[in-house]
Amino acid sequence: MDKALLIELIKITPTLVFYLVILIVFLLYRKPFVEGVLPKISGFKAFGIEASFVREGLEGAMKAGRSTNVQVSSSLMQRISHYPRRPLRVLWIDDNPDTVMYESGVIQNLGMLVEFAKTSANAMERLEREKFQLLVSDIRRGEKNTEGLDFMARMRAVQMNQPVVFYVSELDRTKGVPPGAFGITDDPNELIHLVLDVAERL
Repeated sequence: MDKALLIELIKITPTLVFYLVILIVFLLYRKPFVEGVLPKISGFKAFGIEASFVREGLEGAMKAGRSTNVQVSSSLMQRISHYPRRPLRVLWIDDNPDTVMYESGVIQNLGMLVEFAKTSANAMERLEREKFQLLVSDIRRGEKNTEGLDFMARMRAVQMNQPVVFYVSELDRTKGVPPGAFGITDDPNELIHLVLDVAERL
């Protein structure tokens, strides 16, 4: 073998050995890396996108004048960052669903499915033939100021025990949570907290 060629081979041997070690390590640990590290990286990026949608949705709801609170809760955003997605199916009962599109959009961005019913009759029909894990409802509907509460009472009378969260335009907090309801609020931040509470219990 040519002496000059041998010298060149000796010079590059450490580099070849280094890359060979890297290749062996990669082949040995490729599966744990792909299954463990990469999902966390992609999940972090996905949350970054998801979080921006959540924040924009909450800000939109507040600007629409749903509540006097005009700040996105930092504790809520922190909670969402650790929230494992759950395929919750939500029936939202409201005769004006356009007024809650920001809030329903936030819930859907958390991986849940939100469907609407404009009347109590339609909601009852759907509950009788479909499975929902949570109901979000207004209280004033049509000409009745208590239709949401009356509907919940009819649900309970026929053993429909899904949790009900009331989302109202103005809330008198001195009255507390209506008996039989999971919660009540006029604050978009609190609404999402309540929805997450239900999801975590299920």
